[in-house]
Amino acid sequence: DTRGIFAPQGTVHSFDISRYSLMQSFDAANSRIAEVMGEVDSAQSVGFYVSSERRTLVDAYSKVLEHAQTSFNLGEYVKTWIALREAYTTAYSVRITLANMRIISIENAVYLPAFFALYAVVIGFFIFEQDKRKLFATLGSYLALLAVLIYVYPGARLIVGENLPWFIALSAVSISGIAALAFGIPRVWKEPDVEGMVNLRSVLSIIFSMAKRQIRRRRLRGFFTISSVVILVLAFTSLTSFGAVYGLVKEPLN
Repeated sequence: DTRGIFAPQGTVHSFDISRYSLMQSFDAANSRIAEVMGEVDSAQSVGFYVSSERRTLVDAYSKVLEHAQTSFNLGEYVKTWIALREAYTTAYSVRITLANMRIISIENAVYLPAFFALYAVVIGFFIFEQDKRKLFATLGSYLALLAVLIYVYPGARLIVGENLPWFIALSAVSISGIAALAFGIPRVWKEPDVEGMVNLRSVLSIIFSMAKRQIRRRRLRGFFTISSVVILVLAFTSLTSFGAVYGLVKEPLN
């Protein structure tokens, strides 16, 4: 009703504006849920596992808002406000969860290139004996592993999409540093040429040389051993990168 209110001087009137204010609250809750649902769709398109978050939003919309609408039609404005607050808070909680998933995935993607650089060096040393072939095999394996990382891992996609030069620099530094160590250490820690007392560096060089020869003698077993270590590390990283957290669960008693 858009008509004005005219009252004689000295009279007191009271008005209940709960119904009108709750109408705005319905719009705010629906708008917030729609916004967060769009963020869930965006996170899923990148590669995040967000089925739990999507189900939470759907429940908030189908159950909480329907309950709020029923209470609103019955004139139970306090119950309506509680239900709307629960729906709004649920949407906000899902938004915080998505933000945490994004931060964790980006943090993990920062050190994964270094791990893949180490694995690429192992592949190069495992397959070839000549330094030139080792280097080419290392670089080729590293580029292939980075391509898989960007395609599979959401954090890598986010970094590439937001700051590609930084990711390229990080990858270059990782492979350069590990390759320099891998190709430089054997030139310093050489096996002893004569029998007698040897220092610790020579002993370590002998141990790694014997391990490499043993792996090359049984290539299939060595391949599965190295692959098992890689799968274990990647699985541990993946399992610690996402999770569903449930807060206080409450059920009304009749």
